[in-house]
Amino acid sequence: MLSGPRQNFAEGYASGLNSTDAYAAAHPQASRDAARKHAPRLLADDGIRAEIERIRREAEKLAGIVEATGGMFQGVEVRVSDIVKAIQVDNDMSGDGAEAEANKAIAVTVRRAWKDD
Repeated sequence: MLSGPRQNFAEGYASGLNSTDAYAAAHPQASRDAARKHAPRLLADDGIRAEIERIRREAEKLAGIVEATGGMFQGVEVRVSDIVKAIQVDNDMSGDGAEAEANKAIAVTVRRAWKDD
């Protein structure tokens, strides 16, 4: 994982923001022009690209879990944040640290993407 604004940029971009919006979210003090200017540089960074791909793989894994359990939730409104919390609780109970860490990263991304949920 990256640190600070670089991680925030990767999470924002992976969650569906365009590069300018992801930069603006990671650097709230920056002007819109600065975001447009600097975002492509961050997007070209190999470390950031790798983190974006890692986040997307984790999100796809979560989507697979949600899809696999879809029949259980027919006719019931389930928020993504509820599913993420359930996964975290399950991992805490099983003591699987690697999965717990991956799900924390997913939870951060999902919370940012669905903050209005």
